[in-house]
Amino acid sequence: MQTLDIEAHFLASHGYVQLDMMEEAHAELDALRDVPDAAAPLTLCRIGLLTYEGRWQEAATHAANLCALERDVPDHFLLAAEIQRTLGAP
Repeated sequence: MQTLDIEAHFLASHGYVQLDMMEEAHAELDALRDVPDAAAPLTLCRIGLLTYEGRWQEAATHAANLCALERDVPDHFLLAAEIQRTLGAP
């Protein structure tokens, strides 16, 4: 899959969110599930979508996966901590 195709799916997902078409937004992200180059950006977008929907527990799972995927990116750990704080974890 070309970079342009990946970007098109991200943009389409964002557009669906703006139209409050959440199922379609998830479907656009699902289309990128098997694209290795999209793993981290896909996970970040998925977390954003889940938090927008108030699905914090699922977002926490994806945030933990993101931390494992890119251990050298401090912002991922900050995001995971913020989600845990929202969930009320100590």
